[in-house]
Amino acid sequence: MTSLPAATDFWAHAAVGRWIIEHHQIPHHTLFLWSDNIPWIWHSWLSQVTFYELLAHVSDNTGSLLAMILTAFTALFSLLVWWRVWTRRQVELGAEATPGFLMALVFLLAIYTAHERFFPRPEIFSAVFLTFVLLLLIQRITTWKSLVALFIIFALWANFHAGLAMGLLLLVISFFCNLAQHRNGKQSGWELLAILAAVAGVFVNPYGWHYWAALKPVASVTFTFIDEWKPFWKYPPLATPIIISAFACFIIGVAAWVGSARRRLEHLCWLLATFVLFIMARRNIWILAQVMLAVVACNPRIFISAKIWNRIQKILRRQKISERPIKLQSLARWGVCICLFIAVLETLSPDFFHGYFAADNVPTKAAKFLQSIPPQDRIFNEYQISSFLEWKLNGKPPLFIDLLNAYHPQIMKDYLTIVDGGDAAATQLKKWRIRYIILPQLKSDQNPGRLMVWLSIQPKWVMVYTSTDAIIWKYEPNAKPKSLFQIQ
Repeated sequence: MTSLPAATDFWAHAAVGRWIIEHHQIPHHTLFLWSDNIPWIWHSWLSQVTFYELLAHVSDNTGSLLAMILTAFTALFSLLVWWRVWTRRQVELGAEATPGFLMALVFLLAIYTAHERFFPRPEIFSAVFLTFVLLLLIQRITTWKSLVALFIIFALWANFHAGLAMGLLLLVISFFCNLAQHRNGKQSGWELLAILAAVAGVFVNPYGWHYWAALKPVASVTFTFIDEWKPFWKYPPLATPIIISAFACFIIGVAAWVGSARRRLEHLCWLLATFVLFIMARRNIWILAQVMLAVVACNPRIFISAKIWNRIQKILRRQKISERPIKLQSLARWGVCICLFIAVLETLSPDFFHGYFAADNVPTKAAKFLQSIPPQDRIFNEYQISSFLEWKLNGKPPLFIDLLNAYHPQIMKDYLTIVDGGDAAATQLKKWRIRYIILPQLKSDQNPGRLMVWLSIQPKWVMVYTSTDAIIWKYEPNAKPKSLFQIQ
């Protein structure tokens, strides 16, 4: 995990949490923007309050550290649960409970596959609730206690994140798969009650039945422009090693299911469903990794090291099957642990080791500058840095666009027109009567975007602020033409 950049929506969610605490109510409309104001379902309001409390009483840097610790605990919780399920299942199959080399490799693969999702955002709570739902489904829902537990889980989940849709999908899949495989009317009755209990739990939220409108924007034009909602092959494409690891997770999960002596159809369908969801939107890669671990933990037969060793001995046609060398076992396990430790270190930036947990280029000073401008002047901001600006500005002044997406699709279209520069950008800037433009400062290896190049040659757009965190232009109708030196 790297230090938290301005682009992570953690800051914006914390800003919403602050609004909730200050106003003593749950919002029902757009916040922090001047460009639009529409009805909106803030389905992650409990996550947002949690994030605000992490930042409220400490510095941004310390709050970032606390947020990363929370993220690490949520990710670790799921891993420990499936580690425990795996070892118990190994004992049931007659193997030792000590983790094997292949078991460690599978967990290492899952961590690597999902590691880019390990950031403080409402999604981390969905990872925890999804783990509880999978556990209940694996153990079979056959008691009233299980139904009560499901109701509580979904009642909480509905207020932490709308990722509960994944939990409902798994419940429905399990119901139909078990009905088709076992044709057990009594068990199917319990699973049908489980679905009803989960749905009933969702209604325990500030919006009532209107809550389901939170899922509607996913199919909107706005979300087609957001990278995490794109298929992995669309620009910017997902890194090739991550794609390979995601496919490997799916293949390993299917292999574990095929190699199991007591295959449950629902396990295979969970894998298929989450793999399809990953194909549709790259953000679902963590869900795929979680479900893979759950399926393999329940079906570890082909990954038991002792049985693999014996199989290798038989293939080599030895008369006597020798025991696995103890030193070789220990060496393999320690080797995987060292590789995992190195992989974690590789994900940490140098700033992290120096105690900088919020990225050094978050626009803190730029936010102070924006607070000094006249309140009637409109700001156009770059999409990625909007999150941190909302945390620092608290809507004073408001922004044009943000990562929370609580606006009509036309706002995103106009935003993309403006960042493309040229005459079309000039038309939109005039239409919206924009006076200030804030863009992130370029890194040494970055090329300027079209809007930045276009602004640099416009005589009426004057650079009024430049630092390591951002660049701000102001529209000056009476400005003199820029000299060649200024353009360069």
